[in-house]
Amino acid sequence: MNPSDRLERDLVTWFADSAAPRVPDYRDDIVRTAARVRQRPRWTFPERWLPMRVTALRREVAPVPWRTIGLLAALLLLLLIAAAVFVGGQHRVPAPFGPAANGTIASVQPATAIDSTNSYHEPFGDILAVDPTTGATTTIVGGPELDGEPAYSRDGTRLSFVRQVEGGVRLFAVDARGGTPMPLTQAPLPGIREQAWSPDGRSVAFTVPLDGRSDLWIAAADGSGARALPLGVSAVSPQWRPPDGGELLFVGSADAGLDDLGAYHGIFGAEGPTGLGLYRVRQDGSRPRLITSATGTNFDFLSTSWTPDGQQIVTHRADDAGRQRVLVLDPDGHELARMGPGGSADALSPVVSPDGRRIAYASALGDSWRVHVRRLDGSEPDVVLDHEFTGLAATLHWSPDGKLLVVNHHFFPATWLLDPNGGPDRQALFTDPGFSEWQRLAP
Repeated sequence: MNPSDRLERDLVTWFADSAAPRVPDYRDDIVRTAARVRQRPRWTFPERWLPMRVTALRREVAPVPWRTIGLLAALLLLLLIAAAVFVGGQHRVPAPFGPAANGTIASVQPATAIDSTNSYHEPFGDILAVDPTTGATTTIVGGPELDGEPAYSRDGTRLSFVRQVEGGVRLFAVDARGGTPMPLTQAPLPGIREQAWSPDGRSVAFTVPLDGRSDLWIAAADGSGARALPLGVSAVSPQWRPPDGGELLFVGSADAGLDDLGAYHGIFGAEGPTGLGLYRVRQDGSRPRLITSATGTNFDFLSTSWTPDGQQIVTHRADDAGRQRVLVLDPDGHELARMGPGGSADALSPVVSPDGRRIAYASALGDSWRVHVRRLDGSEPDVVLDHEFTGLAATLHWSPDGKLLVVNHHFFPATWLLDPNGGPDRQALFTDPGFSEWQRLAP
């Protein structure tokens, strides 16, 4: 036996002794301790859901200190707070068409008393914002200048108005909360009427009377210029077509005398214009197109407007018996429906509700009239409101939310708020001597 043989024998003996099963003395203590500890759920092990190469990677990446994690969390929190403040500070505005929340009513406080018992006089003085609920007022445009004919933009953020200046009038715009007015026209014009803001708020359409005519103008709302559209006919009652305002609808005539029709849009307006018809024209003044016959007279088409979807036109015109009837037309002027109270009463001044489902119109007989409310599709009979007005010098409008009808009576000055569903009417806490211009706010 040599030394190598002895080493081999000793190793075999050592391995045999080492491999013999043995139980340490403290085994029972280990078992009792482990039994009291809840096992970790299997789903919490990343290796159960991710490839091993991914879970092994985390062991190779140095851990991020808790202080760094805390700083990053604080920075993220500050960014979230700043974003919330920024979003909350943005002024929400309504869509240009459809129902909206009721804002204030822009009204003119005349600089001098007006006697309107025999004829209508457009009030000029300071422009006020009237809270229709309380009657409280704030001044939007004040000072020594004589201002009037206010018109809110479709989103309720701006207000255009007419200012009397030497040699005529000019058109201005101002923030709805007040501020410094911006001129939209430069040289004085003989008159400015019937302002209508485009849906995008970039333009204001208006009419200018001159020598028996009435021209249609477009002014840029940023003050960069204004121009007359070369239509070839006189124009009144401009209405931007929803939803994008790519076209304008207007009442036109090749005959003289249309300037009188644009001067007053009460229940009954000017009597005498001839050759009246409805026209459509592109915003740039191109392609003016007559969509009805040009045979209207007197009060025909006096109140004309689009439905909020731009697919129907609501107006009125005399029938063969000479009685005014409300008409619903398609965009090309074809008659879709005709309505009225029947008999010898006239149906005048139709106005479309903000949601486009109903119309309100004046049913006039002699010198008195009532408001009728009717579904546009004619599926239900008229709702006839109780209040009877005397005198046809008045205007009729919907509130932006469609829950009220507003009547400004001019010969017997008063402002009335009517429930279109037939509930009780009430006289407002204020009197608007002009045409109610109700601010639209985001719902």
